[in-house]
Amino acid sequence: LQGKSIVVATQAHVAAQLLPGVDDQAAAAAEQIAAPPLAVVFLGFARSAVEHPLDGLGFLTAAAEGRNILGAQFCSTMFPGRAPKGHVALSAYIGGARSPELARLPSADLIDLARDEFKDLVGARGEPVMAQVRHWPIGLPQYRPGHKRLIAELDTTHERQPGLFLSGNYFAGPSVATCLSVAQKTALAVQGHLENGQGITRQTQGGGHIHHQNGP
Repeated sequence: LQGKSIVVATQAHVAAQLLPGVDDQAAAAAEQIAAPPLAVVFLGFARSAVEHPLDGLGFLTAAAEGRNILGAQFCSTMFPGRAPKGHVALSAYIGGARSPELARLPSADLIDLARDEFKDLVGARGEPVMAQVRHWPIGLPQYRPGHKRLIAELDTTHERQPGLFLSGNYFAGPSVATCLSVAQKTALAVQGHLENGQGITRQTQGGGHIHHQNGP
């Protein structure tokens, strides 16, 4: 891959695999960002089978509660077309840093966990009329103590290697809005670099291949 400027817009663990030999400092920082597994369980119920009015976006659970889910979204409240008339759609998030082992359970077990939690928390009765599970072996990046220092090292990669920029959900937050904001900032930085006509040439030594060349 050759270019006047290169943006590595991947998950942190992928950046950690691509950057050795190009920028070892950034590679080491990216490798320290954990993203434990996560499972998302999508359940559909008849509206009459759920006592809660579902008049919000959803909820998060506190670790002290000892729940098997991290939180939930009321999908049919948030977005149109998520459930047919007379039905509701709910998503439960299981695993993450709190209980990574739960995210690795078989789909049938995850559906049972989510159903039982929704029974207790929103008064869902009976079996869901539909269920779907999505496993994410690498989930959301964790913003642990020291994360700000890691981001400072990653955010200055272009200063050590002109023309090479990093972007992703591990910089400022995993939400779509935050990722768009980070992407816009990165695009403006790339534009500034190209207008200045600076560059450098490197090749990875860790299995990836990145070349960014001098000049316009």
